[in-house]
Amino acid sequence: MKKWSLILALALAAALLTACGNGGPAATEAPAVTGESAPAPENTAAPEVTPTPEPPAETETPEITPAPEAGQPGETSGSSLEEKVTAAVPAVADLAWFSAEELEDMSGISPEDCEAFLFAQGNGMDGREILVIRAKDRDAADRAEAQMKEYLEQRREEHRDYAPDAYKLLSEAKVQRRGLLLVMVSGENAAAESAALLAGE
Repeated sequence: MKKWSLILALALAAALLTACGNGGPAATEAPAVTGESAPAPENTAAPEVTPTPEPPAETETPEITPAPEAGQPGETSGSSLEEKVTAAVPAVADLAWFSAEELEDMSGISPEDCEAFLFAQGNGMDGREILVIRAKDRDAADRAEAQMKEYLEQRREEHRDYAPDAYKLLSEAKVQRRGLLLVMVSGENAAAESAALLAGE
């Protein structure tokens, strides 16, 4: 009887060991889903991005024409008068041209009285000169005419004893006026050049 009890106990122990050895870890059930869910993350707005400002559109820089150097064509005030003079006296381009400041310093004529002017001289003491002024009004023309006559007389005196040929040309020169245009030309063709300059005024 004891023998059978021992065998039964051993068989029971073996069955238990077999059951424990073959069994894997018990499957765990997924946690029950309750009605409450995890809170959704708050909707945060994306940070506002400031656009990079575009560079201002390039503006075209106006081209600036440099003032001509003293003694070069272009120092007149008023291109239409310059065109008139260069058409009537083509050789004027070879002379030394003077600025408004030089006009006042040399002749005493105020640039304020001139709507336009052209003042040029030959090199040295050759007596070649051209002074053409378009005055702003009648009073300005009167003042400019008086100053031109004084200037011409001064130039004659400067050449009287030093340059007889130039003195002769300056002695034959005249200050002429038609309307608001005043002309003083000294040179071999002074009469014809003066007439061409006064034409159409």
